[in-house]
Amino acid sequence: MMHRTGIVFSLLLLVHILRGQTAIHIQGYVRDAYGRSGLSQSQLIFSSDLNNTFNAITDTAGYFEINNINPGRYDVRINAKSYQSQLIKDYLIGRTNVTMLFELVPLSTDLPEVVITDRKNGIYLHPLSNALEVTREETERLPAGFFDPARLFTSQAGVSSFNDGANHLIIRGNNPAFVKWMIHGTEILNPNHLSNAGTLSDQASPSGGGVNMISASVLDNTYLYKNPAPATIGNALAGSIDLNLRNGNTGKLTTEAQISLLGMELGLEGPLSSSGASFVARYRYSTVGLLSQFGVKFGDESINYQDVMARASFPMKKKDLSFFLFTGNNVNDYAGLKDSTKRTIDKETMDIKFKGGQLIAGMTYETKSNPKGRFLTDVIYSENNTSRRTIEIDHPILDFENRVTYQKTNFHPRYIAILGENKVLTSGMQLQLNKDNITFLSKNIPTTDIHDTRQYITAQPYSNYLIESGKFTYQIGLHSLITTSSASLEPRFQIALQSNEYNSLHINLGKYSQAYHQAFSVLLMKSVQAQIGYQHQTAKTVWRLEGYVQHHYDIPSFGNYSLISESPSQDASPYPLNFPSKGNVIGMETDLGGSLGKWRYNTNLSLFHSTFTNSLKTGYSSRFDQTYLFHASIGREWEKQKTKYKKIFGWYSAIQSGGAMKDTPIDLVNGIPTIRTNDLYSITRPALTRLDMRIYRRKFFKNINTMLALDIQNLTGQQNFSYSYYDYTKKAVTINYQLGILPNLSFTIEY
Repeated sequence: MMHRTGIVFSLLLLVHILRGQTAIHIQGYVRDAYGRSGLSQSQLIFSSDLNNTFNAITDTAGYFEINNINPGRYDVRINAKSYQSQLIKDYLIGRTNVTMLFELVPLSTDLPEVVITDRKNGIYLHPLSNALEVTREETERLPAGFFDPARLFTSQAGVSSFNDGANHLIIRGNNPAFVKWMIHGTEILNPNHLSNAGTLSDQASPSGGGVNMISASVLDNTYLYKNPAPATIGNALAGSIDLNLRNGNTGKLTTEAQISLLGMELGLEGPLSSSGASFVARYRYSTVGLLSQFGVKFGDESINYQDVMARASFPMKKKDLSFFLFTGNNVNDYAGLKDSTKRTIDKETMDIKFKGGQLIAGMTYETKSNPKGRFLTDVIYSENNTSRRTIEIDHPILDFENRVTYQKTNFHPRYIAILGENKVLTSGMQLQLNKDNITFLSKNIPTTDIHDTRQYITAQPYSNYLIESGKFTYQIGLHSLITTSSASLEPRFQIALQSNEYNSLHINLGKYSQAYHQAFSVLLMKSVQAQIGYQHQTAKTVWRLEGYVQHHYDIPSFGNYSLISESPSQDASPYPLNFPSKGNVIGMETDLGGSLGKWRYNTNLSLFHSTFTNSLKTGYSSRFDQTYLFHASIGREWEKQKTKYKKIFGWYSAIQSGGAMKDTPIDLVNGIPTIRTNDLYSITRPALTRLDMRIYRRKFFKNINTMLALDIQNLTGQQNFSYSYYDYTKKAVTINYQLGILPNLSFTIEY
């Protein structure tokens, strides 16, 4: 009997040790999605496949905490009186520097309670926002993201990349130059290193780059608003990328280090006071750049970058204040061949030196006047500097440099008022002070130098009224873009019908505009857009079907060319608006996602046709008329409890297929290569196909978490078309291809 008792006692002790070795403390908040006030007496239930269940009740501020919870994937259910219940599937518990946040929507009186399962985390995203979401956790789980949420949007319906070496986004067949970047809904300049990466001209662009200066480690969620979007979004014809920063750990000081082929990153975060103030700080340096300094060669280019990131948050009883700073620089030097007999392409005849630098500094202030209203103000300064110098090796007198400096100060106040049950009014304005300096230098012929300075102000007042009434939800809004020389009044309207807990129908309509900067004026490109969609959602699957039309007009053009169809560039001044063009995009998207047991899958298909008519009244297919896009991904995780740690092994793969960028014929006329301008974009290149894979292993110890991962982009080494050009060295039209197989091994430790 004593022997059996000893065995039972030993087993119970072993179970306690197994739990105690990895059990951690978690904390978070439950709040109203509209007023952002804390919801007291909310019930949270965390349940895992191992029959582990943990419960918590929020206090008067909506705060909760759980001690001794085991790391792993949990289904999280949140209930609060008079609010819509929320169920989040496979929520990861274990990251020590994550403060959880769950937002609930007031329950409509005329519709039965709906349990929302299509949530990646607890932060509410309104169905009428027409937004896609990437969470920080997804950047560590899905393939070929390289810790950059913008790259992961290319697996979503209607979205593709201009070049897989950068994060320029083509949204619904539109020029990446029609996409804007934001932080917390406030517009900023391009935050990416190596903004020349992936462009046809090798010049800097305003729409993306090779590496995002704002690392995913300091981000919460990232949203991509596809037009037609609500009235709160503006100055973009195709869409906007919104980066949302996270607060630091409020409980203890933590350190995180990461090394990969892309960069080495070291971070520190923790509390600044006992009242909830916290900070996050990161420094990152290019791994390739460091190895290059030790003599390791990566082709004929020398690439390097570094950046510093910091944020401090000071929550108070009725006020929140935060400051943030991001700064970095990057270099991309190409050395040509001095021996002319060894040259095989034109690029080898010159030395190219590209440099870039970015700065983003800002403040966010929020005051809660009462539970029914809050006032927010963002003040953000962003600056982008680039220079590109080319030197002809055989003719050093041909030494030219382009320098571009963009500066933007954005003052963005807005007020959010809860007007009765499920009625929300949001009104605000983005007031932007802009200064551009564009310089062209001829080192040996200074009389040909060009200097152009532009200073201008743009204002974007807006108001959006949300009404939820039974089965119907309405959004009526008005946005305006005002410059010193023009203005655009832009009504927006969205409506959704939730016929039952599984099916909904929505319609989005609106007018949109985007500022275009010329030497002496700031004019507006315009667009009218409409979308209709249907969604069917169950506990395990979500299916969507959408159709849309977009009509762009007053788009700058020059001769046969239109900005609708040209590649992203930082200075589009050769396109005068007094010769406007117009264009149309019509398309449909469908996507299906969900789970089969522990397997998770997503697949989507987009069909569209993108055209433009230039100022000469000639119509063409757009360069971005890819015709179709298909994405599919599948993966799962395996969990295992060890004596001293919890282990999660994951595998995900994804395939992307779609039409290539349209190409233009090049003829030889009297021995001179000549673009066939009356036959633009008439060549359809072979379809693009790419298979990506990611495998990773997480380990959760008592005070240390680690993750070892292998990302492989373009696993099969497929040759995908990028662009063609006439090469004088080869004396033939030459095709430039996108990246081949690209592996990235990374290791992250958090303690």
